[in-house]
Amino acid sequence: MTWSSNNLQYLNLLNVLRIDEATHMWNADLDQSPFVIQRLSALLSSDEKKRSERFIFDKDRNRFVVRHALLRVLLSHYIGTKPDYIQFCYNQNGKPALPEMLNSKDIRFSLSSSRGFCLFAITRCREIGVDIEFSGRSLDGDQIISNFFTEKEKYSFYCLNKKQRENAFFKLWTKKEALIKALGIGLSLPLNSFDVSLLDHEMVELPSVEGLLKKETTWEVNVLNPLKEYLASWAIEV
Repeated sequence: MTWSSNNLQYLNLLNVLRIDEATHMWNADLDQSPFVIQRLSALLSSDEKKRSERFIFDKDRNRFVVRHALLRVLLSHYIGTKPDYIQFCYNQNGKPALPEMLNSKDIRFSLSSSRGFCLFAITRCREIGVDIEFSGRSLDGDQIISNFFTEKEKYSFYCLNKKQRENAFFKLWTKKEALIKALGIGLSLPLNSFDVSLLDHEMVELPSVEGLLKKETTWEVNVLNPLKEYLASWAIEV
């Protein structure tokens, strides 16, 4: 992937986590000063501005503005246009993408936020998904595990001691969420219909599903610790 120098005055708000031939990972602090938020707001589309106005609390509204504006800044870095010129198209489940007329390099992206931090994943020609969760909170995940984990995952989880289970839960959960986001089909594919493991790196086979997935697909899934008390995973099509 190549780089553009167009209008990158806010790129310093983003931190590089990983750069290789296949995947670029960035993160950002969403809690910025009023001055920065005001400047970033000018990069948003009219629709994004209207969506930001629906938030009741200022903190949520400001984080929305920063998250979406920094996505524009980041994508402008790759496709060579100004952040406020970028347009998005969406599939039937709401997954955003760049329209072909702006995307000769076939840039694909995914983003996820938790509390005040956002994670961005960028690649080319392959679908990608990312999920980040704040893991520092106390958790009673038994109902989630019962409803969304497979029998194999439940066995792996409950074989661990109580201290180990918290990290294991977020590892399994972010892997599943990253895969669902990469597929772009929402929760049409039940989370308990495929297995992930507690490994930090694995290849996951997803079966074909009538009306959803036309063929079996293979995904590389990785765990990432971008910040203290946060855990993330990303999935990329093989």
